[in-house]
Amino acid sequence: MNKLDTIKLYRGATSEVEFDFTSFTFVENSKCVFMMKPLYNDEIIKEIEFTESKLYIETFTDEFTATLGDDKYRYDIMYMINEERYPQCLPSEIEVSEVVNEYTENQDN
Repeated sequence: MNKLDTIKLYRGATSEVEFDFTSFTFVENSKCVFMMKPLYNDEIIKEIEFTESKLYIETFTDEFTATLGDDKYRYDIMYMINEERYPQCLPSEIEVSEVVNEYTENQDN
C-alpha cells in the first residue's frame, strides 16, 4: 500500500481518507488491519479491516471526529495471516504515522 505520512481528520466534520491497496497482494486468509490510537495510550478507538487489492475510501464521520481531543494520534497498519501477525513483529515495525486532528476556520456548512 502507499504509505501515508499524515492522516488529517477535521474535528466535527466528516473526513474521507484513501487507503490504496491496488498493488498489494493478499494471500489466502490474510488481511491488513488499520488501528487508530491516542499518541500516549494503547486504547484502539478506530479499527478497519482491508481484505482486497483495491482502493478503499473510508469515511470518518463527524460523530467520531467530534470526540477527538487536541492531542495527536497514531495509527498502525498490521498485516495478518490466519489472525497471526506476519512477520512476527510489532505493528509499529510495519507502519506508524500520526493522525492530525485539524480545525478548519472557514468550513462550509
